[in-house]
Amino acid sequence: GDQWWASIALAPIGSTEAPPTEMSLAKGLPDAALDRIANFHAKAQDVSSRSFLRLQKTLFAEQERETLIHLREAKSIELVLKQGDRLFDPAEWARRWQSRGRPVYVQVLLEAAQSEINAFDLGIAFDLTAPPVRSWLQDRIALWSTLVNEETGRLIAQEVAAGREAGESIPQIQTRISNVFAVAQGYRAERIARTETQGASNRAALEAYQQSEVVQEKRWLSTLDERTRPFHLEAHGQTVPLDQPFEVGGELIMHPGEGSPGNSINCRCSLAPVVRTGRRAIISHNGREPSRVA
Repeated sequence: GDQWWASIALAPIGSTEAPPTEMSLAKGLPDAALDRIANFHAKAQDVSSRSFLRLQKTLFAEQERETLIHLREAKSIELVLKQGDRLFDPAEWARRWQSRGRPVYVQVLLEAAQSEINAFDLGIAFDLTAPPVRSWLQDRIALWSTLVNEETGRLIAQEVAAGREAGESIPQIQTRISNVFAVAQGYRAERIARTETQGASNRAALEAYQQSEVVQEKRWLSTLDERTRPFHLEAHGQTVPLDQPFEVGGELIMHPGEGSPGNSINCRCSLAPVVRTGRRAIISHNGREPSRVA
């Protein structure tokens, strides 16, 4: 039969009969159980995103200070334009961010993986040095540091050009730059923190399932409310082998928080493990007797 593993003080969900089709497990699982799992992940992500948000705001604040210093030193808008990337060099900032961001990414990965291991009684010690984990970590940090700084550089260049066109003084352009970073330390930082911790948390879950060697499939869980994008609602309950991608909005992605901006930014979806076993299994959660919900 199939054993569906759910968390939250959480209660594993079992079935004593083999399903007639691959998707029958998803169809037969109570909505309340899926909601509990999704809520569990959402609360865990809220906690992990706080550290990332603090880092992101700190990095933007440092950039604002240095950019305004360079602008004051330039003394004229013509000199600012001649200096080019000296005012704000996206590549240089990306290099600086990578060392600053790594400890926070590692923290999110470890905490999310341990949460999955505890919640689903996977019985393993998460290996952060495993090649797939190391490769993902390196690539994700590079992507975050590059894309965010390229966008900030674009916004700054846009404001400098607008200020020059309007014949503004250096102090007026400084105000424009400060406005760019006010938005960056507000909504942008929150969006980046949510998106990055979501991606890292779901990657940690996937890697924990793979390292356990007992989980064979993964299930997409969406937050079922009016804020969720339609194609993520359609993906709710989709179940695939661990090494195969989900099809979401016409895109193939391995887990929530991955893929194009339309799929990844502000995504609140999560993963849950499915294990197929030839015997009836009852799995306790944190030493408690599980309650059967299916």
